[in-house]
Amino acid sequence: MVPTKLPPSDHVVRVVSWTRLRRDEHDNVLGCLWHAFQLRPATATEPAEDYLSATWLEYFDQKVGPRIKQVVQVMRNCALKLTAKTGLAVANVGKIQDCGTQCGVKIRVLNEPDLPKNPAYAAIRGLRREDQELLEMLAADAVVETVMVSIVDTLV
Repeated sequence: MVPTKLPPSDHVVRVVSWTRLRRDEHDNVLGCLWHAFQLRPATATEPAEDYLSATWLEYFDQKVGPRIKQVVQVMRNCALKLTAKTGLAVANVGKIQDCGTQCGVKIRVLNEPDLPKNPAYAAIRGLRREDQELLEMLAADAVVETVMVSIVDTLV
């Protein structure tokens, strides 16, 4: 299937581990750290990442139930380990691209369906590996909401 650009008004959801969440002194989640958008370097067994994985929020039908709950279900169907302390960074596609433009980088956010498991799979492409300024902008400006999986699990 051919990748398609996501509209700037849409959102993607990225899994954020507990250690990459920005928290206050009482462990209340305030957002995510820039590390949540950092590409993984190569290891002895894995190649370096050249894009970030996410899930396209608006792919899901609101009539079926909360979109974020459907995102979590698809992620679990893909065998992602989501715990109560896992965060979900909801980022606006247009803001992601604007952050890139401000840093001289063309970022593309594409739907690249992973059939049959995740038809809403999205890739954030064009990030530079060691651009902390850009990653900080993404965490501060592109993320419109950070939701804990423990909260999503309570939604009906």
